[in-house]
Amino acid sequence: MRPLPSGLADPLHLPFEVPWRLVAILGAIFLFAIGWVLLRNWLNRRRRAPKRALPAPVPTGPSSIFDEIEGIRGRYAESGSFRIACHELSSLLRGYFERSGRRRFSTLTAGEIHRQLGESRISRFFGFLTELQFGRGRPSRNELDDVCDLAIEIVREKGS
Repeated sequence: MRPLPSGLADPLHLPFEVPWRLVAILGAIFLFAIGWVLLRNWLNRRRRAPKRALPAPVPTGPSSIFDEIEGIRGRYAESGSFRIACHELSSLLRGYFERSGRRRFSTLTAGEIHRQLGESRISRFFGFLTELQFGRGRPSRNELDDVCDLAIEIVREKGS
């Protein structure tokens, strides 16, 4: 080996052999750990992100509450999205009862409605509707028809 110019020291020699396999394994573990932390961070941020709401149905013209209930029944009967239909029906009737001079229904749960109204037909209706919306099993077409018929009866009782 040639000496370095200007009297610089000889190259550094390690007193032991570097186990390159161990270095490669430790590097792979380090990269895996970094990837795992980045993935967990991304998943947590994604979970905390605000959820997009379902788009509101576009009104096609002046219609009555009965037409809107039948529209919900018809729209979701073909697609089989009965749970979404129950959510939309709940939103529609909460807004309807709120506009017709009742208490603020839009911010209340079914249990709170039951506590305010007691054992009324409206509170039983919202209890049944909540079971369909958030129940363990998927609502069926017959249950959607039943809840729509019940909604029409309740609105007829109160006057439209």
